[in-house]
Amino acid sequence: SGDHRGMGKTIKQALQRISQGYHWDQSGILHAEGNGTAMRVAPIGAFYHRNVLTAAHMARIDAGLTHNSIEASEGSAAVAIGVSLLCDGYAKSEVLAPVIAFLNDSKVQEGLIRVKRVLQSNPSPADILNTLIQWGTGAHVVQTIPAAFLCFLGTTSYQDAVALAIHAGGDTDTTAAITGALAGSLYGRAALEGYLGQLEQAQHLIRVEDLLFELAPEVPEDAKP
Repeated sequence: SGDHRGMGKTIKQALQRISQGYHWDQSGILHAEGNGTAMRVAPIGAFYHRNVLTAAHMARIDAGLTHNSIEASEGSAAVAIGVSLLCDGYAKSEVLAPVIAFLNDSKVQEGLIRVKRVLQSNPSPADILNTLIQWGTGAHVVQTIPAAFLCFLGTTSYQDAVALAIHAGGDTDTTAAITGALAGSLYGRAALEGYLGQLEQAQHLIRVEDLLFELAPEVPEDAKP
């Protein structure tokens, strides 16, 4: 489209590699551990909301297009799993354990285990903010994923979750985007009504969201419990 807004250097390099003839499974930048893959993956989780393992698998493939690293892969899988479960009707309190369980060994997984420990103390928003400042909220996916999940799980509304992610500083647009994806999957479109009028291409995005659910594949019979 020629619209390069928001494109990080890793994604730009990967797209350049594809344009130079690299196959898509060889285009990812080796050792890249930025948070761009996790920022874009929520629609995959929504589309595969009837099959969380497929959501995780597809998220890992998508991550590899631009970022060739275990941490970027597992960061994307974590968000896709969370969104998939929430869109399938799971309660907020039921999400973190399976996200951790379905991830491969990684620093992202370790970070989410730390989130679980923090939440066990029933922290206030001020406590969470202090924790995030201590952990860091930069563009490294190892920081971003725990931060986003903690902002989502430690609050009780879409607005509070996203505001907390912004107040934590660092790479606020990505942390807040992932937090918003998780929170939006739980609270639904009604929680966003006050913001949709300010959103560029809002009606187009709403239609895309509707299609993700209309066209979502059924779970194969042999995969049903």
